[in-house]
Amino acid sequence: MAWETRGNGCYYYRKRRFGQTVTSVYHGNGPVAELLSILDELERERRIVACLSRLAQRIEWEEDQDLDRALDEVADLVRALKEAVLLSNGCYQHRRQWRKRRDE
Repeated sequence: MAWETRGNGCYYYRKRRFGQTVTSVYHGNGPVAELLSILDELERERRIVACLSRLAQRIEWEEDQDLDRALDEVADLVRALKEAVLLSNGCYQHRRQWRKRRDE
């Protein structure tokens, strides 16, 4: 999408790709062409904003995943510490339930 100078005037052309061929589509040089130029610029900016928004969401998601991994590691360490304390105090696990051993 560009204004091109040809001869003594500026004309607005849109570039379109069809396969590997790029074609210029003429849209004039008057107020309609200026309006089309502005609309194309707004659309380009909208696409850039959408792309940046998706990128920010992806970064946020990756940060959340990193935090989840760190919390899982802490939970595993706490679980191991709990088991060590219970075992050292004479407890055992019966069907996923911790019980105190009877003194024999």
